Amino acid sequence: MWTYMLTGSNSRMMSSEISTCLTGRYIAFRIFPLSFSEYLMFKETYDTVGDPRTALAAYVRLGGFPATHLRKYTQDEVYTIVRDIYNATIFSDIVKRNQIRKIDQLERVVKYAFQNVGRTFSAKSISDYLKSERRTLDNETVYSYLEKLEKAYLLHRCSRYDLQRKEILKTQEKFYLADQALRYSVFGYNEDSVAASLENIVYLEL
Repeated sequence: MWTYMLTGSNSRMMSSEISTCLTGRYIAFRIFPLSFSEYLMFKETYDTVGDPRTALAAYVRLGGFPATHLRKYTQDEVYTIVRDIYNATIFSDIVKRNQIRKIDQLERVVKYAFQNVGRTFSAKSISDYLKSERRTLDNETVYSYLEKLEKAYLLHRCSRYDLQRKEILKTQEKFYLADQALRYSVFGYNEDSVAASLENIVYLEL
């Protein structure tokens, strides 16, 4: 009996398609970016780990993509690497794969989600926001874009739960980033967003 391991990112072979091609013959493991403890292990290979609070602040700011912690990079270098990951995912795994023509609309949805990490919002919230900017986008298209971002592992959906009716609510959900550095690579680092980044880190840890 042979066992094969497939790793990497390929827009032509997403998780949903693997289940079709290899029904009953595969086990999928989702690999997340480095946790804080894993980040410290990486950092120890090329630098001395000092005050844990200083290290945590750096982790919040720089994120946990392994490629950004193979050696001591500057903040700008880290964000350049992360931005390349972001662009490759958007244009290869989403735009090219799904033949999306209105790339500007997709990017606006992405940026809205990035700016509202840890906040509840719905497709209608995004649609209304775009209308305020004189951009028309219906709710179903917004949901479609969010779903594609999930499948590409850029976003993680956290649905609300109705404790009384024991039903998952379909509106006013939260979305978290695959890594907090994605937000900073697009918008730049902002200390006012640290609380949201910490919530993002806790969500991924849990």
